[in-house]
Amino acid sequence: MRLRLHLVATGRVVAAGNFGACEVGVVVKIQRRGPNGWQGLGRDATGGRARYREHVTDHAGRYRTVVPRRVVNGGQDVCVRTVSSVRTHR
Repeated sequence: MRLRLHLVATGRVVAAGNFGACEVGVVVKIQRRGPNGWQGLGRDATGGRARYREHVTDHAGRYRTVVPRRVVNGGQDVCVRTVSSVRTHR
């Protein structure tokens, strides 16, 4: 995840072996660390190139993205829950 001017969270979801079902159409949750833990700010779904882009409220703090666990291919495969590294916005 990258944080850009006016706080736009951008990034790309990458799965082991380029497993497309775990990369495209995936919900990505953007979170900011608050006094009571991680708080959800927004969400986006990845597009054809597995990229996401979400505008969030511009506050200084620590941010991360979370991709929830997802069952695909009629229950045959599971995309595990993934948490990005934490980025700081000042």
